[in-house]
Amino acid sequence: MLVYLAMIPTEEGRNKFALLYWEYRDLMFYLALRILGSQQDAEDAVQEALLRITEIIEKFMTRSVRKRRPWSV
Repeated sequence: MLVYLAMIPTEEGRNKFALLYWEYRDLMFYLALRILGSQQDAEDAVQEALLRITEIIEKFMTRSVRKRRPWSV
């Protein structure tokens, strides 16, 4: 997770990302594994999704939880 946090310029953004990371990482991996069928592919997909989230974290976290959850998983 430290690599992702290092990519986010603001402390507020890092805090938001950390909350999102701990809340959704297991669900993201579970769904990716079910869809892709390979642990390595699932890990890669989750990593790619988390990298994309770091790029838009400020905009992403302004969404309601109802809108944010489907986007992250």
